[in-house]
Amino acid sequence: MLVDYATKFAVAVPLYKIYTESVAEALVDIYSRPGVPEEVLSDQGTQFISDCMKEFCRLLGIKQETTIPYHPMCNGLVERFNATLKTCLRHLCSEQP
Repeated sequence: MLVDYATKFAVAVPLYKIYTESVAEALVDIYSRPGVPEEVLSDQGTQFISDCMKEFCRLLGIKQETTIPYHPMCNGLVERFNATLKTCLRHLCSEQP
């Protein structure tokens, strides 16, 4: 899940496994459309704080920030979008037999 705080544009990408490499590949795909951001705020998931992701951000010139652990309010916009997406998916699944 990626949300642009400036435009409120959100992108959800289904990933089979949440490894650093698969997240980095998804980010390259996403960034190829609007451009590479100056700064990224993420939670402290291992896929975001790994050495590989730090190198990925360094190579693209992205300043990497993380939220406080166990404090989802720090990333409220993303948390709200996650809830909305779950509700939409739940409705879609209930309509399909």
